[in-house]
Amino acid sequence: MQININTNNHVEGSQRMKDYFKGIVADSLKRFEDKVTRVEVHVGDENSHKEGDTDKKCTIEARIAGMQPVAVTNHSNTVEKA
Repeated sequence: MQININTNNHVEGSQRMKDYFKGIVADSLKRFEDKVTRVEVHVGDENSHKEGDTDKKCTIEARIAGMQPVAVTNHSNTVEKA
């Protein structure tokens, strides 16, 4: 299973952050790793430098062997919660 972490220009995509998210995704999908071929995680701050209750966005797209991709999106006040 390949896991890719992507950020927009308003979120610092440090290696530490990418490793953290890869670990969470890998642990969460461990029982499906033979069926999931790739997971794309897109993290961003939608309103840049302005504060907001739900301005952080995370979209996760899972590609499952033999099926159409499945995607989900969540908004929150921090990248980790999103």
